[in-house]
Amino acid sequence: MADDPPLQLDPNIANLIPVTGQLSDATPQQTIKFQDLSSLLPGKDQGQQTQQTTQSGQTPSIISMPAEQGFTPGRGKNQIQGIVLHSSDGTEKSDVRTLRGNDPQHTVSSHYYVTRDGRTYQFVNDQDTAWHAGETVDNSKYGNSATLGIEQEHIDGKQDWPKAQVDTTAALVAKLRAKYNLGQDQIYAHSQIAPERKQDPVDYPWRDFNQSVMQKLSPPSQPQRLVQNQSSGSPTWQDLSPFLSK
Repeated sequence: MADDPPLQLDPNIANLIPVTGQLSDATPQQTIKFQDLSSLLPGKDQGQQTQQTTQSGQTPSIISMPAEQGFTPGRGKNQIQGIVLHSSDGTEKSDVRTLRGNDPQHTVSSHYYVTRDGRTYQFVNDQDTAWHAGETVDNSKYGNSATLGIEQEHIDGKQDWPKAQVDTTAALVAKLRAKYNLGQDQIYAHSQIAPERKQDPVDYPWRDFNQSVMQKLSPPSQPQRLVQNQSSGSPTWQDLSPFLSK
């Protein structure tokens, strides 16, 4: 077999290893083009990015502060059929005191509470009945024993809805929807289930909230790991040096 003409190799590809193509395909005076695919391999930086992406889709950590009263153990013969969003019409310090059952003038509670800066409290276990909804248009479907209550720190008519708070509530709702197999039509405003008594949460950004919930319910997209040769005549090379024993 006759010797092939020498190949013109790029001096910077000492650690590049061919994964497709054959050297014998090279024609005289042809310079083989190399492609570094190391950026597409799972490495330290990419692992950190994946972890950050995963964390952003998770429910933020929850501060557990069990209520002393304002709830009933268990749900009787009922089960979780929906989630009700509220606005507290107060501030964190007073809201936490009230929702934990330490306000003698208001014997109420909620399962969860989200602050304006995006922190989450849990006062009542999901499987217990928090006294959050009051009388509704159909207590068997929307009442305390049938729903989870999420209070949000907000004074109606005087404050906006911060993105951090809305996104945190959306992450919590996404988690609860997945856990209890609830649909979008099973997420209610307090005003929907008790229209004659309640109007909260006033001016809630429902579109942004629903989009955020759907994003958190959708699986994260996976990075493309395969690279197609741009030219069938050029071998594709991959930098595997980090994986070789020295």
